[in-house]
Amino acid sequence: MLRLWENLNPIVGVMFLVARRDDQFAVVPLSTVGIFPCIGAIDRDADAVAARAFAAGGYESVRSLRRDRHDVDQSCWLHSEQVCLSKRE
Repeated sequence: MLRLWENLNPIVGVMFLVARRDDQFAVVPLSTVGIFPCIGAIDRDADAVAARAFAAGGYESVRSLRRDRHDVDQSCWLHSEQVCLSKRE
């Protein structure tokens, strides 16, 4: 029997619970997860941003999802032009 997934290395990620509260989004890290990549559907820029965030550690401190435009600061765990996972309440 051929098992195609035996040669794939899952990527470790995190599942976050995101809850909308008025005009803000509260975030609670739930658990780590193994993610099998869908080759051809990976956004290389977003993947690089996520890789840097995970390499730095600290996903447990994420408390909010920000969609406002702002400069990167100490509260940003993962920051892009579109979204920021922030340590700020």
